Amino acid sequence: MPTLSDQQKFKAARAILGWTQKDLATRAEIGQNTVVAFELGTRAMMSKNKQACWEIFHNAGILFTDWTVGFIPTPKENTTHD
Repeated sequence: MPTLSDQQKFKAARAILGWTQKDLATRAEIGQNTVVAFELGTRAMMSKNKQACWEIFHNAGILFTDWTVGFIPTPKENTTHD
């Protein structure tokens, strides 16, 4: 089974979450051009920025493996009061 590149994982995770490149950049506090260039493969992403993105994806419920990207829904807080 072929391994997904980090660029493919970023694109897939954003698609699952319904996020644009700008949405990811805003959440990671990095430039949108950084995300665009990374996903196009025209520029490497600094490790601290890439780590921030991985953490944001993880906190949003994204699960990564070498060959796939999935979503694990997190339980919502119970907002009802008895």
